[in-house]
Amino acid sequence: MTQPNQANSLNCDTPQPSNKQKRHQRVVPLRFQAAGLAFNLAGLVNQAWAANTLAKLWFRVFKRKVSPNTQAFWQSAEQTITLKVNQHKLPLHLWGKGPLVVCLHGWSGSGVQFRHFVQPLVDAGYQVATFDAPGHGSHQDSHSHLLEFSDSLMAIQQQVAKVHCVLAHSFGAMATTTAQLRGFAPTKLVMLAPHLDVEEMFSTYANLLNLRQKLKATFKEQVGQKMQKLLGERIPGNCLA
Repeated sequence: MTQPNQANSLNCDTPQPSNKQKRHQRVVPLRFQAAGLAFNLAGLVNQAWAANTLAKLWFRVFKRKVSPNTQAFWQSAEQTITLKVNQHKLPLHLWGKGPLVVCLHGWSGSGVQFRHFVQPLVDAGYQVATFDAPGHGSHQDSHSHLLEFSDSLMAIQQQVAKVHCVLAHSFGAMATTTAQLRGFAPTKLVMLAPHLDVEEMFSTYANLLNLRQKLKATFKEQVGQKMQKLLGERIPGNCLA
């Protein structure tokens, strides 16, 4: 009888990842690998500069060019109201009549992602509102932060009408809960794949770049300082610290 060689024996004895495990293994794009390597090398020379640059990127929005389909979606709105949100003028697009449902996208997202929700909600007797948050979509600025998202919801409540329900995706869910701490009072809240853990978001970001521990710690400190400055007097008790 032919005996299996040692290599085959080892292969048979070693547990192999299941298809499910393979699907959940994160594949890091080459551009992230290259960026992480560059920041790690830069950090060896000037860690403060590398961490500060990373912190600026943390607040940067990565946008796609507005497509004709996206433009057509916005133009299909029955009404468009311009909101004043701090220094921003924010177009709010509305469809239908009834209790107001606001759709809030996540980081680097767009209100157009809710296009398939609009007509069913209108048919069900609701008025639907969606928009691109500050720094997103066609906005000229390409930076934003948590409070600009939540300020947008506050502006809708103050300048348009009482919000019956918020349909919030990803980072938009965190912004909605933050707005609730500041007096935003929707009757209902529906979260889609919510991101509510800042620590987890930061760890995912840093791990994608494979940052050195010292650089990661300094980067985290820089982001924390910027967020403390933003949150300081605007969130009671600064519960997101």
